[in-house]
Amino acid sequence: MNRVALSNCNNGINGTEKLNRDSLPIAANLSIQEVTRNIQFYAHYKERQFTTRFTFNRLDWKIAYKGTWADKTLVDKEVELNITVDVDSTF
Repeated sequence: MNRVALSNCNNGINGTEKLNRDSLPIAANLSIQEVTRNIQFYAHYKERQFTTRFTFNRLDWKIAYKGTWADKTLVDKEVELNITVDVDSTF
């Protein structure tokens, strides 16, 4: 299993801005296999949790299938990532 982390000295979150009561745009650093890139996504609040789902190009993080060129092209470039963050206090 590969390590996936939102990393930075500030818990990986570079910035947030409250959009409305149940939506929050987030900028963060996504680190996978020693490659870190800035990402931006919207998290939605419901029942004391923020959740989001987004896709990214696996080749931007050097995630590759080991095999022949034909094998590598058969694997989709897009990876879907689902994140859920539990909230301890009232938002």
